Amino acid sequence: MMATEPDKAKVDALTSKLSESIEPDEQGRPPLKISLPSDEALRDLASTLARRLG
Repeated sequence: MMATEPDKAKVDALTSKLSESIEPDEQGRPPLKISLPSDEALRDLASTLARRLG
């Protein structure tokens, strides 16, 4: 089963929102640091990413 490509406008909007809280590191890379409400939320995020990555 092939995943469909996400809506470009949604990706652009999410990228823009995420970029608001990112300051590039010394090498210009965009680090992403988020606060989650619980360990369970971290597990849920990991599960979602694992499904999306196949």
